[in-house]
This record gives sequence, structure tokens and C-alpha cells, in this order.
Amino acid sequence: LVVAPLGCSERFQPRAAEDLHEPLQPFGLVPGQYLLCVGTLEPRKNLQLSLSAHQRLPESLRRQYPLVIVGMAGWLPESYSQQLQQALAAGFARVLGYQPDALLAQIVSGARLLIFPSLYEGFGLPVLEAMSSGVPVVLSRRASLPEVAGGAGSYVDVDDEMACAEVITQLLEDQQLWQAKRSAGLARAQQFSWQRCAAVTADVYRQVMVS
Repeated sequence: LVVAPLGCSERFQPRAAEDLHEPLQPFGLVPGQYLLCVGTLEPRKNLQLSLSAHQRLPESLRRQYPLVIVGMAGWLPESYSQQLQQALAAGFARVLGYQPDALLAQIVSGARLLIFPSLYEGFGLPVLEAMSSGVPVVLSRRASLPEVAGGAGSYVDVDDEMACAEVITQLLEDQQLWQAKRSAGLARAQQFSWQRCAAVTADVYRQVMVS
């Protein structure tokens, strides 16, 4: 078995707040003042945990850091579509839908945290994109995600909303911890590139040809 880890676009990089004000303004977002979920709206992404954990944050934090959801519409089960509608009505959540790659990179870079408690991922590209952008990640230990985030991630159980809320709160209130996770994520992201992916893949083909 040979694993060829993916890379991510160079668009995903740390950006200064002053460079993000203009692209984020149409969404009413302030750089560093929102939490982000990225992915198709479907049960596999475990959006319910993200919403429930966010709901458990102190109201002051929920207002300062709304939950921003970016991704195509999949299928929303009733179990959390109502929860999402309530969060939207209260101003604690915003759904931006699908966004083009260039704008997505700016939205990711402007987030305070990426919340990604997915139940299953083939790779988990948003995790790598966030780390490359200098954004700490709160994620599950499911499937390939620990292989991507390594020690840079802040891990939560997929069904423990209280523990997830505690991890998020700690990262929001402890600047030193947030900075440490940011630095660890940037260092971890350096281990992934499309050049490495291509080299590993080509090497496998060469081995097959001579065997």
C-alpha cells in the first residue's frame, strides 16, 4: 500500500487583515471574527455537532464569532435543518453557499478557526487549506483526518458537543494556545504539496512497470 497525500493551492496562505476587509465586506464578515465550516451540507460533515457546540458557547462569544458555513447544498436532514434555521434567525450563523476558489481562499484565511468534525473523509482538503492559511482546526479523529492534521489539530469526539464547545472556547480565549496551534498548522502544511503527490504517484507507476 502506497499513500500519495494531496496538496493544496498556493491561494491558501496567511493574509493580512487589511487585505481581507474588502472581499469579506459583502458577507458582513470581519477578519478573525468568525468560525468556519466548509463542505457540502450533508450528514457526513457532522454539521449538527458544529451547530450544537456553537450554541453552547457563551452568548458573547457566539455574537463575536458567528458560525459561517460555506459549501454546496446537499441534503439536510430535519434533525439539524431546524437547528440551523434557528441559528440563522438569531444571527449566530450564516450560510454563504458555494463560493469560487479565489474567494474561498480569502474566506478561509479570515476565519478564527475551522470547525471540521466530519464523520468520514477520503482526505479532508479543507483541513490542509485552513492550516496552510494559518487557521487552527478543530476536527474529529475519523478516517484520514489525523493523518492530515497530525499534532497540529485540536481533536474532539464526533458526538460530544460539550467537549467540542470547551475546545472552541479555549482556542478563542487563549491567544497563546491559538498562536501555538496556528504555528503548528503552518509547519504541518509544509509537509504536503502537489509536487510530492505527483512524485509519489510517478514512483508507484515506475515500480509497477518494472515488476
